[in-house]
Amino acid sequence: MITVVDREAVVAILQRAKDKVAAAWWQRFGVGPRGEVCAGTALSLAWSELGHHLGALNGASNIMHGLLRGCSVHAWNDAAGRTQADVLDLFDAALRAAKETA
Repeated sequence: MITVVDREAVVAILQRAKDKVAAAWWQRFGVGPRGEVCAGTALSLAWSELGHHLGALNGASNIMHGLLRGCSVHAWNDAAGRTQADVLDLFDAALRAAKETA
């Protein structure tokens, strides 16, 4: 169960990560030469920038993994044919799920 405080932290991490992907998406692990980020790296950077506890990052990651049916965020992000729009849709779904978690 996610507490209200945790839920707010999870939502903040997911939103910040989504904003990073919207600004500059990278279909490889890590950070691109012009600051582009993959979905997984965006989550880690958002967590680091916002200063939330590790449980909030785990909560955000768990939501993403659940939506991906256990596939890693990095592997899913890097799949052939994946688009920035696909990744943004995943973040939208994760944000909905996080907000609905009681």
